[in-house]
Amino acid sequence: MIVVYDQQGRIQYTVDDPYPPELEETYSALEAEQADFNYHDEPQADVIGCYVDMVGRVVTPRPEMDVAVTGATLSNLPAGATVAVDSVFVVEDAPSAVTLEAVDAGAYSVRVSKWPYLDFETTMELTP
Repeated sequence: MIVVYDQQGRIQYTVDDPYPPELEETYSALEAEQADFNYHDEPQADVIGCYVDMVGRVVTPRPEMDVAVTGATLSNLPAGATVAVDSVFVVEDAPSAVTLEAVDAGAYSVRVSKWPYLDFETTMELTP
């Protein structure tokens, strides 16, 4: 299986075995010409929820974030994380802990993102 990925290790797509031998030649030429094109041959594997570790060029499961939720506070955020509330209010490059407030009290969908972690999603009751 050929795995094609970007400079951050985000898997763009895969080509299952068997593939034509000239495809590997084409990909090799693309990799030499384009800085953001990377590929390698990988044993057949499930790549859902994975990324390519750029150090060893190995398909690796994306780690889960160990985010803690206490009331309206999210803590143990990875450095540089993005926190989105109802996909509208966004805190980029968040510190390790964030306390959220709302204009109107209620339940809000919260998503924490940071590559290569899997997104952390939860619903939080927030107050003004």
